[in-house]
Amino acid sequence: MEPKLYNLEQIELMAEGNKEFVMTMVNMFIELTPDLINKIKKGLVDNNYDEIKSQAHKLKPSIDMMGIVSAKNEIREIEKLALERADVYTLNNKITYLETTLNKVLEQLKSL
Repeated sequence: MEPKLYNLEQIELMAEGNKEFVMTMVNMFIELTPDLINKIKKGLVDNNYDEIKSQAHKLKPSIDMMGIVSAKNEIREIEKLALERADVYTLNNKITYLETTLNKVLEQLKSL
């Protein structure tokens, strides 16, 4: 079995034992993340660096809150590269890695 790519400790601390709150946060992440990833990818296809930066910025707190260590640096790097209008190849590699990682996380969270 693959190790957990997330850590709900921060949400559990906020929830103060309220498991319903934790599951609400998890379900919101499951619902909202695919759309944000798609908007980042569309921004790349459209050469819309502002959209990439904006959507990455929106996704960043969720990644932090869900304790997805393997994506924390990537999402910040994507936001920075979009701000700098970096080459598409570099951005594409980062976005592909992020998408793959978050898709694995989503699958793991769906089995909670």
